[in-house]
Amino acid sequence: MRLKPKVLLLHSTVSPYRLPLFEAVAKKEDLMVYYCEYKPMRRKWHVPLNEYTFQNRILRCIKLGPFMINPTLPFILLFRRYDVYILGEDQRIFFSKIITFLIAKIFKKPVILWVGSADDNYYEKYKKMVDRYFLRPISKFYYRFADAFIAYGEKTRKYLLGVGIPVEKIYMGTQAICEKQLMKNTVDGLDNEPFFDGKKVILCISYFDRRKGIDDLIEAYKRIDRNDTVLIIAGAGGEEERLRLIASNRKDIVFPGYLEHRKQAYYSLADIFVLPTHSDAWGLTVNEAMMFGVPVITTDQAGCSQELIDGNGFVIRSGDMVKLKEVLEKLLNDDDLRHEMGARSKEIIRKYTIENARKTFISAISHALNIKADKRRI
Repeated sequence: MRLKPKVLLLHSTVSPYRLPLFEAVAKKEDLMVYYCEYKPMRRKWHVPLNEYTFQNRILRCIKLGPFMINPTLPFILLFRRYDVYILGEDQRIFFSKIITFLIAKIFKKPVILWVGSADDNYYEKYKKMVDRYFLRPISKFYYRFADAFIAYGEKTRKYLLGVGIPVEKIYMGTQAICEKQLMKNTVDGLDNEPFFDGKKVILCISYFDRRKGIDDLIEAYKRIDRNDTVLIIAGAGGEEERLRLIASNRKDIVFPGYLEHRKQAYYSLADIFVLPTHSDAWGLTVNEAMMFGVPVITTDQAGCSQELIDGNGFVIRSGDMVKLKEVLEKLLNDDDLRHEMGARSKEIIRKYTIENARKTFISAISHALNIKADKRRI
């Protein structure tokens, strides 16, 4: 009987949508997840860690500007040995990643990088001096010494190939949502439900951050001249007040707040889903909308745009409000097209399962362990 390898996974925050994936991986491998913080202050996530059995630990965290410093991590890693080290991609945990990488290499253990980058300007907050002359050069340096890569999707795979990573080191396909989790504890009903009767509903569910491009969607929608539509912008974040000002108190632009257990009701109501992002490593709300058979509009800056949008919606250039208005009107005016694209959404999303994501992790772990075993035999 094969002993399970001990796997360390370093992750930034306790993201609810990742929990089912980590649980699935833990059934195959002896997984330990170290979280660099519990959750960002502005996030309203409910994190049901007690419902999962995989091993995890939330590290002590000190904030240094945009970065997280985990002072106990080096001591933990020096006294607890693992067979494989997986490092998630988030520039906020840059220093903890470097420490983990170096300790793994000191102990001659394989390192797997879980990567979402699609180009050198992905990290909008850091793309100036710090990113250009410090973060990205060091990241590319340790790319050279990683044993395997888990890529978010096709855009990331192309990026990795472009910076010289051999194709046999790249494993792809982890961006999945657990359908049971999405449906669990759902509260029936909608706020102002009678208001939506007879309306064509455009839905956006997102964290309210400038990089999400939600202001583009509001401006494009305001240019549409019809009285049978409503735009629902669900979520929370630091940009909410500014977005409400842009919406100009229009009654047909609705902010229902952070949905938590109400997502199912709003996805079921939607005729069109829009993720107007300026920068997203993937965009998992697109997965969610597709599970409900909704056609999707997103931008070329969404990591999912090359894989998930194929006859089930439109991909537009980020920030192009004229084109966004055009494709919104096209879908609003054509019931048959919306229904066809919605059916295609359901068809495409079937293969983006937690089980397939788990297999990607297992394949990358096996590859990394085999490389080390081969090197020891030489």
